[in-house]
Amino acid sequence: MESLELVSFQHLWSVTSGRSGNKEYAVIKDSIKKLKKELAKGLDYFKSYTQSSADKVKNDKNISELFSKFSARCGKLLNLDCKQAYQMIQQYTDNYYHGSEDSIQKRIKDERDSRFLLGNIANYYFNERLYLLRCYGPIIYNSQDKTHPLQTTYKDALESFSSVFSLLQDQFEASLKEKAANFSNRGEDCQGDVAIFLAVERVKEQCGMLEIFLLYYSQFTMSPTTLLRFTSKFAECGFGRNHPLLTTTGGGQQHLDNYLVTMNSLQQIIFIEGVDMEFLQETDAANEHQLSKDKMTFDKLDALIASQLSTDPHLSPITLTWATVRYLLLDSNGGEKTMKLGEKSIDLNVWMQVRCMMASYPFNTDSEASYYGRKAMKMLISCVTNIFHESTLGDYEELISAVTCVMEKQFKRHNVTSDCSSDLLLLSAVGYVPINTKPMLSLLACMVDSVPSVKQINAFLSSLPSACEYISTCSRDEIEHLEDGNYWRLCSDKTLRCLDGKLNVVIPEGTIGCLVNNHYGGMVQWQVPVNGWKVIHAQIQNVADHYGPSSNLELLGISSITQLIMKLLQQILVAMESEEAQQDTGCMAMLETIEPLIQTTYLALSRLSNIPDPPVHVIASIMECLTAWMKTNPTRHCRDVITHLLKMNYLPYDELLMEFTGLVETNREINPGSFGRIIVEHERMQGKYALTTSTIQLISTALQLITRHDVINSDVIVTKLKTSVEYVMTEVFTSFIEWLRTDVQSWNNIGHSCLELCHVILNGRGEMSKMRQILIEILTQTQAADVLLKLSSIPATFLLNLLSNEPFSARTEKANKTVVLTFSLLNNLLRCDDVTKKDSHLRDLLSHPPGGSIPSDDNLVYIIHGYLYHRQSSNLPRLAITLLRRISVISPMSLYSVLGAEAKAFRDILSRRLQEETEDDSLKISILELLVVSVQTQPALFELSLDLQPVKDSSMGTRQLGERSCLGVVLKILDRDNLQKMELNVQLHTVCVKLLNALWADRRFSAIKALQNRSSDKFWSSLLFPLFSENSPRNVALHQHLETSAHVINIIALERYYKLRPNTKDEPLCKLLKQFQTQNRFKHWSKVLLCVCKSMCQQIASQSSATRTNDGGDEFERHLMFASAWKSFVVTSSSMKSEGGGDDVSLMSDNDVTAIIDDLLTSIDFLFENTYQEKKEVVTLLNLVTSLLLVLVNKNAKKKKKNYKENSLESVIKCLEKTRNHGQQLPQYRNNLFAVAFQLFTTSDKMASETCNDLICVTCVLLHDVFKMYIAPYPPLAVEACMLAVQLLEKIYLKCAEEEESTRNNEIQKYWLAHTSRESVINLLLMVELRLIKNKINQFEDENAKLCITIAWFLARVSPDSNVAMAIRRSRHLSDIFLNLPRCYKNEGKFTNKWCEVYHVTLIMMSHMVECLRHELANEAIAFVGIHQARFLECMTALDLGRNSLATSRGSLREVIHTTELLQLMMKNYPRQLRFELGKFYDAALNQILLASHACVAFLLHPSTLKEYVQNNNITSSNSRKDIVTSQQQLTQRPRKTSHGAVQKRISCSETDDNLPPEVLTAQRGLVNVLANCLSFLYELSPEIGEILLDRTIDVDAYPRFLAMSFATPNFTDDGFPTFATLMNAASFAYSVSRKMKTSKDHVYRDMLKYAADLSLTLTMSQTLLYLKSSSVPLRVKQILKRELGDEMTSCAKTELRLQRYYSNTATSQSPSTSPNTSLNSSAIIKSSMTSSRSMPELLQQFVKHLMR
Repeated sequence: MESLELVSFQHLWSVTSGRSGNKEYAVIKDSIKKLKKELAKGLDYFKSYTQSSADKVKNDKNISELFSKFSARCGKLLNLDCKQAYQMIQQYTDNYYHGSEDSIQKRIKDERDSRFLLGNIANYYFNERLYLLRCYGPIIYNSQDKTHPLQTTYKDALESFSSVFSLLQDQFEASLKEKAANFSNRGEDCQGDVAIFLAVERVKEQCGMLEIFLLYYSQFTMSPTTLLRFTSKFAECGFGRNHPLLTTTGGGQQHLDNYLVTMNSLQQIIFIEGVDMEFLQETDAANEHQLSKDKMTFDKLDALIASQLSTDPHLSPITLTWATVRYLLLDSNGGEKTMKLGEKSIDLNVWMQVRCMMASYPFNTDSEASYYGRKAMKMLISCVTNIFHESTLGDYEELISAVTCVMEKQFKRHNVTSDCSSDLLLLSAVGYVPINTKPMLSLLACMVDSVPSVKQINAFLSSLPSACEYISTCSRDEIEHLEDGNYWRLCSDKTLRCLDGKLNVVIPEGTIGCLVNNHYGGMVQWQVPVNGWKVIHAQIQNVADHYGPSSNLELLGISSITQLIMKLLQQILVAMESEEAQQDTGCMAMLETIEPLIQTTYLALSRLSNIPDPPVHVIASIMECLTAWMKTNPTRHCRDVITHLLKMNYLPYDELLMEFTGLVETNREINPGSFGRIIVEHERMQGKYALTTSTIQLISTALQLITRHDVINSDVIVTKLKTSVEYVMTEVFTSFIEWLRTDVQSWNNIGHSCLELCHVILNGRGEMSKMRQILIEILTQTQAADVLLKLSSIPATFLLNLLSNEPFSARTEKANKTVVLTFSLLNNLLRCDDVTKKDSHLRDLLSHPPGGSIPSDDNLVYIIHGYLYHRQSSNLPRLAITLLRRISVISPMSLYSVLGAEAKAFRDILSRRLQEETEDDSLKISILELLVVSVQTQPALFELSLDLQPVKDSSMGTRQLGERSCLGVVLKILDRDNLQKMELNVQLHTVCVKLLNALWADRRFSAIKALQNRSSDKFWSSLLFPLFSENSPRNVALHQHLETSAHVINIIALERYYKLRPNTKDEPLCKLLKQFQTQNRFKHWSKVLLCVCKSMCQQIASQSSATRTNDGGDEFERHLMFASAWKSFVVTSSSMKSEGGGDDVSLMSDNDVTAIIDDLLTSIDFLFENTYQEKKEVVTLLNLVTSLLLVLVNKNAKKKKKNYKENSLESVIKCLEKTRNHGQQLPQYRNNLFAVAFQLFTTSDKMASETCNDLICVTCVLLHDVFKMYIAPYPPLAVEACMLAVQLLEKIYLKCAEEEESTRNNEIQKYWLAHTSRESVINLLLMVELRLIKNKINQFEDENAKLCITIAWFLARVSPDSNVAMAIRRSRHLSDIFLNLPRCYKNEGKFTNKWCEVYHVTLIMMSHMVECLRHELANEAIAFVGIHQARFLECMTALDLGRNSLATSRGSLREVIHTTELLQLMMKNYPRQLRFELGKFYDAALNQILLASHACVAFLLHPSTLKEYVQNNNITSSNSRKDIVTSQQQLTQRPRKTSHGAVQKRISCSETDDNLPPEVLTAQRGLVNVLANCLSFLYELSPEIGEILLDRTIDVDAYPRFLAMSFATPNFTDDGFPTFATLMNAASFAYSVSRKMKTSKDHVYRDMLKYAADLSLTLTMSQTLLYLKSSSVPLRVKQILKRELGDEMTSCAKTELRLQRYYSNTATSQSPSTSPNTSLNSSAIIKSSMTSSRSMPELLQQFVKHLMR
């Protein structure tokens, strides 16, 4: 559609009148400039319908045929130019139509829908005409307001179209003459109700014009001719009573009545204003008044009024006005005719008509028209009462009632102080005191509007001029008649006993009394001063002492007088609410005067509330008075009022019903008090709820004052009021919807008051936490939730109609405020955890609305979304959008599906309101916040809002932003030019960037690419603009721009992380980031983070020291958000993989990294200095900062110099020393700091002794803190802390052991040992390990297993130290660990392997301790083996092919290795104890070791078989041995005897097989280790060779001969026990493999191989001698042994010696194919290894030579 040309007067009125959310003066000035041209035309701005305009629209090619026809139809009906009609349709569609362009076309085509649509457009059109007229209003009255900042602008605008008001008068007259709309002149659509609707709208428009006339002529003088013209025209239609449309609309009179009453009142007020009654009271009015100068006009008016207007009761105010004019302007006061006119007006009951006029619209509103209309009427009454005595003005009470009705409306913008002493009517009313105080009280209550008026009233009441009594009560003896007969003199002192004796007035002798005869009867007014406050006090005391039914109070008039007294007191107290008034001495004196009245009021309230039929309205007025009393001095009065109300049992209270059943049990019940009783027994029965409303408002006010002021005993008051609040919310709010509604206004006020009460409680301070929790539970879990949603279901159209028809009425204001309060309350509730995180009735209602998930008038979401079209204010749309956002978060419903076909229209209205320059920024912010949330919660709605359109001629599926895309609006808002001019709202800037951040976070790559393609290079420069701010870091940290920068920084981090496009150096982002680095912005923003940390600490300190805490949640959230974003940015900037997958690319230089680390350490230190370290916000910030420090240290520690790392470590240690325990919570930042310390320590070569000592100290403290806070099972955070601490202690110990500086290391080790001993760290860790093992199965089993492994490894690695080993031995937990270790290798849970590792590491620790302590550990070692002997034996079967329990996986071999190692150490150190104390185990273990040693050799000689066994370890035990044996036989068909050379050849061939996987090679190494351990164990059982050769062995047969007589190569078909061939083949294998270990890193394995080979040969020779020396061995066997074994030994010795000589020779000469350095290193290694193992083959050769031949 084409752009709109028609002005939206509704929008312009909201801006110029100050009702718009955008109150910038520049916007208002622009709007006024736009109005000048349009308003100069008046209603002629809207052109009339012509056939030519219809033809133009029809011929316009830009307008479709459908719309051209509908525009002509609309123009015909509305008598509007067709072009303007078309534009009006467009304007309505864009701003108010709840549907898309497609849907409106469908509705136009449908006959029924088109009529409905036509009616809506007509309504919109007439509203535009009304708002055109209303636009004159603010221009008129603001142009005369000297306090308004734009007075000059308004004044210039008014001057530019000053002649328009005569034009409007012409248009008004033309409107009156215009024929009624009907079928013939408005087309076929104008039938029945449509015609009536058009007539009503015309009358409404005429009333609007009259309001403008009233405003204009209240500021400017009306000429007599204009007055005559108005009066004549008004008279033609009977001042609205005989309107021409009444005769033409048939049955439409009932629709017109209300507007005709308004017209009548306005026309009469315009006449009164035109006469200028204010000027008539001047002294020279008779000569200077315009009417006195224009006799002709005066005569015409006089004739017109006398002939046509003086007989109509409805026009009696005009008659009275003209009578007054005649009296003042004509000679002889106008003569008898004037008297007749005045009398006629009185006879026509003019005062009742005045009251009716003031009760009609617009005079019953708080508008400028109401103010100036009442002012004109007040001037009339003032003029009349000043001229004529009240006795001649008809019924006195009617007069007083009319005066109070005119004066009772107070206006905020206008405070006009009345002078009590000069008000003649008030002075006459005082003359009836104390007989009748009602007139005086009524007038005084209307005069209170400011502090000066209060002071005047106080002075006036303190000394009333007279006291009256009836003449009949005066005795003749008491008085003396004066000469004129109208006055008496009192002959003696007299006391007047008034008000049932409650007031005594003493009249002294000689007092003059004036005789008065009025409608009350004959009275005498004694001229004696009377204290009016005493009179009022006596009236209240009279109520307090009343006995009997309330009907007596009504009959005696006490009820009405009491209400007037309460009203007066309330008005006075309200005027003194301000702090300035409370400090004024006059006001303080006034409060002291009123206080006795309030004290008596308590007694009256107690009396009235407990009688059977209480006067509800009187009690309600008392409650309103007490509410105002509390506000005047909240610190004291609030407590007094609540205390008195509770003492008299007026408010609900708790009843504790006690039952004795051994112990005292209390059951709580709520007693409703007098308040609840009156509601149930009276108000609900009558349907009037004044008392309910006033009492709720009193409770709300009390709580509000407690929140704002330091009320005495505020916590006690809140506790007492908690019951009242609970009663109101459960008994009143949840059910008032169903109550009788006789008085609808008071019924509506119940809901409004309850909503205000809820707001006060939710926004209250600390004392109200319990009350707030109760309220939230009631509102979310009870029927109050249903009521709340019903209140929020007021349709936007209903409110729109009220605003259009009665924009200033109390009804409209109340409805608007109710919706605002309801939406606001729902928003606050939906922020609470009770709704967002828990199931609740409110949440269920929001998730499953009555209307379901379809568009419906019952659907809350559908109703709320309608407020987006509300343009009269920005507050409601903003709240509605916020509410939709919160509902979308907690509810699973899809807003897209709920809105249905209107979803696109919803998108369009959001887009339009974002694009409007004059729109309120807060509304734009709310819309963008909704879109941010929709990224995650409402994907369909967000996709619709993105409006991504496919790019034409693109085969890649590229998309671009559509016209309605929200991102297009965001780009315009973020335009760099706006940012440079500082014109952009900070919050709006922030939420725009927040939306972009949500796109990147949700990986909306298509939208991101479309966004970047749309704005090309300018996008990144605009986005990164805040990062180049020149503001100081401190200013940035304290400014709202911090959040904006946080989102920008996070976007960059995500962009670098995702790598959406190749980041070449020529890209805009890369250029900007390079600029960012070169301008030292990393250092700048690092300082910002430092300032953020300081700022947060300062804010927390200020909040804690303040008496009332302010809500600093947003500030804290902003700080934490920046810290998180900065962390992500630094992490991605420190190192990111390049596009080619090469080295890391860092944006930061080393200096940047160093500066950031230093700032982080400073920040952490500052945060630890903070006394509020345990605050949630501080903990979160510390977690973020320390985690960033950890990342940077991990990535850059190796690059840093030694001194820097040592200084950094010292800083970290100082920070750790400042950490404090946080109850039962271990903070993450402590773990992060220990991880940093660990990284710095491990990457540094050397550290100072003091640094190491401090590190040891804080580490031990951490361990103690953790295990004091938690008990097993330990949560992951505690596990992480313990693992870090244990590993750090271990690292310190091991590093000291590795370094060469012995003196320094000894010092550190001594301190390590001393501190761990002093802190009982070893014992503590053993205790923790025991707990972990006992609580093995738990929810944190994985983490606890890792911790247990870490502790076990620590103990194992430090146990070689004798002091540590002794500390472990002495721990009382060691034996318990031994007993509970079987839990670790039981097949339970998911993490059996990890728990098995605990057992394995414990085996290592025991081995170290046995080797270190030897005999001091004998008992513990034997006990350990005894406890686990079954596991030992089971473990040794791992190499048995017939079993498949443990197989030969790495984990199983590991246990075999450690088990055999411990056994050989036990055999070495405790052989006697092992044999005698564990005899059965010893025999079984020996048998298993023999089998294991043979199996190890068999596996090592047949690697192919080992490979198959390792890779197929799931073979079942029934066929495993058979299959493997068969496989082995197929692979090698070897003879029974094999030479040593053949064995070497096979070993060589097998070892060069490149097909062996790593796991097989690992298994080979493990088997070598097991073999060495087994041979060591067997070595302890065999005698030494020297002892046998020297015959030192006493009994050779006492030693076991465990080698069998077999010389075949070991295989799997043997019996499984070792033979001589087993050991010889083992030696050959070991020697052969060791020679191939050419690298230094294999030296451990090489040494193990040589050790196994030497031990094999030693055992072979020892066992051979046992055979040869034994007498029990047959000679034949010895000969076979010498022959067979001798050949094997000879072959082995010769082969080894030959190879050794070969390698020795090759090592001395350089190979031509290798470099000098390589050959030198290799030769040195080989030479050293050969020389070290040469002795054993030589010994073997000598053994064969001397013993085997």
